[in-house]
Amino acid sequence: MEKIRLKKIEKILPKYSWIPIIMFFVVNMITYYGTRFIAHNFVHHDITVWVDNKIPFVSAMIAIYLLAFIQWYVGFFIVARESREVCYIIFTAEIIAKSVCFLFYVLYPTTMVRPEIEVNNIFDYMTSLIYKIDTPVNLFPSIHCLESYIILRSVFYLKKVSNQYRIVTIVMSFLVFLSVVTVKQHVVADIIGAVVVGEFGMILSRFIIWRRFLPQKKAGRMTTKHPVNKI
Repeated sequence: MEKIRLKKIEKILPKYSWIPIIMFFVVNMITYYGTRFIAHNFVHHDITVWVDNKIPFVSAMIAIYLLAFIQWYVGFFIVARESREVCYIIFTAEIIAKSVCFLFYVLYPTTMVRPEIEVNNIFDYMTSLIYKIDTPVNLFPSIHCLESYIILRSVFYLKKVSNQYRIVTIVMSFLVFLSVVTVKQHVVADIIGAVVVGEFGMILSRFIIWRRFLPQKKAGRMTTKHPVNKI
């Protein structure tokens, strides 16, 4: 019976993806919640600059901000099913980038001043609710933008998805970037930091997976079966 259950799970998520997915959730929990506990009494820095003050508050963008969660879960699910090589590259990049975020959140924690919201519609209410749930810490780099950037980068490695999925993912990622500053959850520097950290994770991940962990023969076999666009 147990073997049957495992076989059913394996049809949905291949066995090679189980450890990367578990590590993904563990590192995410440590980075998001662990750093809040560690840096709770640390001095937090406000890196808001003049350009951030020029960006208008648009509560309707909270819809995009929340839809990002669907983008991430769908995106990582597709990555996990694509191939062993792609799964390892993207999840390793995510874990490396999230680990760098951990260091920033502990060594240079940031914060920001959020606007007072007068609730006049559902978007205002949703934004005010997010403000209560998600306190303004762990801002640089933006995890929200990091996740969407990793998913954006993943589409250049996927061979089993349509061009429509690629286009929607890219557009959605840029909308997420816009949403975090227009709902005043982040500042522009947080977006830049997320992209830099995400790209660092991708570069280091490719080096580790292609040069260190995958045997040459297996790597060649997987690359032949699931060719990857290097961008």
